[in-house]
Amino acid sequence: MSALEIAEVIQSKALIPIVVILAMGVPTVIKGLFALNAGRNQRRKEFLEFWKEKDLRNDDLWLEESFALRYGGAMPARMIRHLLRLDWPSQKLRRVAMNADFFEVDEARRSIVWKRRWRGTGHWLKLEQAASGLAYFVFSSGAGILFLGDARHDVAMDWGLLVPGVTLAVLASMAFWHLVTLVDARSALNMLKASIR
Repeated sequence: MSALEIAEVIQSKALIPIVVILAMGVPTVIKGLFALNAGRNQRRKEFLEFWKEKDLRNDDLWLEESFALRYGGAMPARMIRHLLRLDWPSQKLRRVAMNADFFEVDEARRSIVWKRRWRGTGHWLKLEQAASGLAYFVFSSGAGILFLGDARHDVAMDWGLLVPGVTLAVLASMAFWHLVTLVDARSALNMLKASIR
């Protein structure tokens, strides 16, 4: 069947031909998704087999890549090794993995600290969180006003309001995501500090 014939069948709203078309297409989609997943698992297995040699286990690349395979995030080898020395390292690795971009290892103090030092001061961190929350509120309110104002028109959506509305919605999402990750990063760092005491 060609694409035009399939389009004609769908427009005619005949139930049996639509079911037949779906029955032909769904297995192909499922098979493709299974192939993608199996390929990823095969690559993971090949990677682990390749790096199985004992002399490579102390290698930073092996440590960082195996960590990325396990936790899905990138983290420098120094930070991984530091967390492995603490009690209950798997929990700490999971928590810090999601927010590793916020942290670095301070060799002098032998601890994990904020990458941007001003976040270490409580009032600056709270100010950044408040600014992210305020930015989310402002951007999402602006997007909502533009979308609601545009929805009141009887004509199709006006590009003059749609583009700024989508832009504000994206900015609101970014501000909200920054707020959530910042709060989670603060929580992870507090957990690390509490475990050292």
